Amino acid sequence: MEQLYHKFKGFVVWLLLNMALIPVEDKPGFYRDSISNAIVNKNKSDYDIYIKNKNRMNSKDERINHLEEKVDNLSNDIGDIKSMLQSLTSK
Repeated sequence: MEQLYHKFKGFVVWLLLNMALIPVEDKPGFYRDSISNAIVNKNKSDYDIYIKNKNRMNSKDERINHLEEKVDNLSNDIGDIKSMLQSLTSK
């Protein structure tokens, strides 16, 4: 089993070393992996901008979710107050 693991590990290393990236026409920084046919973005600054924007959107989503929870809680509290007032006025 260990021998198979080492052969597989060696194959993976060989594969990574021999992987050819072909530049994508009219798309600077983008390459096509010749083995998997995947598109690879090698432009780090574009990736960093993407991650920054994604994190900003996640932060906005979290803020919106938090505000929605607060509104729901306030709505429930108002309903409770309304019920208490109705029970007081009916006595």
